[in-house]
Amino acid sequence: MAGLVSKGRPAARYDHPARAFIGEDGYPVTLRAQSAAVLQRLIDSGGEVVTKDALIAAVWKDVHVTDDSLVQCIADIRRAIGDDKHVVIRTVPKRGYRFVAPEQARRRFSTIPVAGRRGGLALLAVLGLAVLLWPQLPGSGQTGLGAFGGPGGESHSAVERASLVIHPFEGPSDSQRWQLFGRSMANGIAGILAANKWLQVYLPDKPGPARFRLTGQLLPDDGRLQVSVQLTEVDSGQLVWSRNWLGRQGDFFDLQYAVSQEAAAELGGQWSGAVVRFDANRAGHRPTGSLDAYELFLRGTQAKHRFTKEGFEEAHRLLSRALDIDPGFVAAWTTLSVVQNLRSMVETDAEQFHEIMATREMAVKKAIDLAPNDPMAIMENAWLLARHGNHEAAADAIRRAAAIGEGIPDILAYAALNGNLKMDLGKDGVAWIEKAYLLNPDPPPWYRIAEGLARFNVRDWAGSTAAFGNAPDYVTRSLFMAVAYHEAGDMDASRRAADHLKETNPGFKAGFFVFGEGMDMAFNGTLLLKTAAELGIPIGNPTARRQAANTVRGIVHPSGTSALR
Repeated sequence: MAGLVSKGRPAARYDHPARAFIGEDGYPVTLRAQSAAVLQRLIDSGGEVVTKDALIAAVWKDVHVTDDSLVQCIADIRRAIGDDKHVVIRTVPKRGYRFVAPEQARRRFSTIPVAGRRGGLALLAVLGLAVLLWPQLPGSGQTGLGAFGGPGGESHSAVERASLVIHPFEGPSDSQRWQLFGRSMANGIAGILAANKWLQVYLPDKPGPARFRLTGQLLPDDGRLQVSVQLTEVDSGQLVWSRNWLGRQGDFFDLQYAVSQEAAAELGGQWSGAVVRFDANRAGHRPTGSLDAYELFLRGTQAKHRFTKEGFEEAHRLLSRALDIDPGFVAAWTTLSVVQNLRSMVETDAEQFHEIMATREMAVKKAIDLAPNDPMAIMENAWLLARHGNHEAAADAIRRAAAIGEGIPDILAYAALNGNLKMDLGKDGVAWIEKAYLLNPDPPPWYRIAEGLARFNVRDWAGSTAAFGNAPDYVTRSLFMAVAYHEAGDMDASRRAADHLKETNPGFKAGFFVFGEGMDMAFNGTLLLKTAAELGIPIGNPTARRQAANTVRGIVHPSGTSALR
């Protein structure tokens, strides 16, 4: 049995006889087929960097996917092997990923267990007869691995974990054969989900406090087989997710594999699965119980979109009043954080800047505590991660938010804006803003800021300046436009943008802006500062400002009360 070694500490063990990763709790950890294929490709590289394009080409072949699919697989692998610090699966900026492990460990990982076609039966064997024969299991009412307990039976905390009861799929009432096959298919899904530590999986005869119910039907007809699966909320009976598959009865095992893989991936997605989307959508239906707070929120949002210093200050006051009325108003907290960001960009007084940063940090923490799966809260929390220098985690947070809000144009546009302002998101930002435009053919002007930043980060200087040319007139637009024109070689246009920035925002310091945003210095931060200096835009003393912002001793609530960290 070999272990991946992370700075001398085993992150996960690989058991050859069982063909499985063994986690710290003593139970097997499985990987989706694509994730396993990505890991195998990285291991086969012998420690060399494998580009994103090469990984996508090797794993998805002729299927068109975005970088999001690869990012999700990398996240799956890191969770599976306990690589929290990303020292085993290394991200190489602008290039790809590499596998770092002792030579012995690399050899011992020659076979990756996947929940695959032929591997499906092997996977269920690894998970044990306790899953395959779940109706005969005595005891707690949970599947053998669904409790996610350690070897001694103790379970992990159930806080913020979804709970699910999986019923055997129904076949025709007069066919014992198809009823047996229906039970087998449900077992396959249960077996995969049993290794997901975000979910609690319960037995149908002893469902416990399960919040969701998964049911399915097998409908054979003239050599064809249709499989229908539904996820419903137990208390309300509301349909959360459903899917149909159709195939030949002779291809039952392939169909069972497809259903098990796709259903498990959909239900087990802690970032963008059906359960997370359901909760996010429900939370959005009733943002606050107070119409007064809601009116203040709407007025504050309108004031913010004037993109003036006076508008930002008015938005701050209105949102603060809304939160005095309803401290649980998540959207008001996230919008307050955005407003603090805008206020900080035009603030020249160090003491006031310090207070703005503290208020923003407090707003972010409130939002993420109230709604950890809210995409706006996740994106604002990315700012905190970036401020602490963890740009990779910040990028993962932005991608998670975009995945949750994949059908919401404002979320996609803000992911392009918020993320690209701080770090390199590759082509993802462009894809998000383009989809946002498709979903909202008459977008608000701030979408142009998002597009300008996204195109700036893929070094499409012409596209960036064109987008910024139609964007609201404020510091981000002017600074990035000046740099984009500079990089494109249009020095006259670059100087005009820089002069406009200095004229409309006297006292602006590029260094304060860069460090306040938590920008990745290796990507855009140094470029912005160097170009700003060439164009005569004041830099200020960013080091002193950064130190002041990082030594916040107390956080001031918008209403004036003080709360320690």
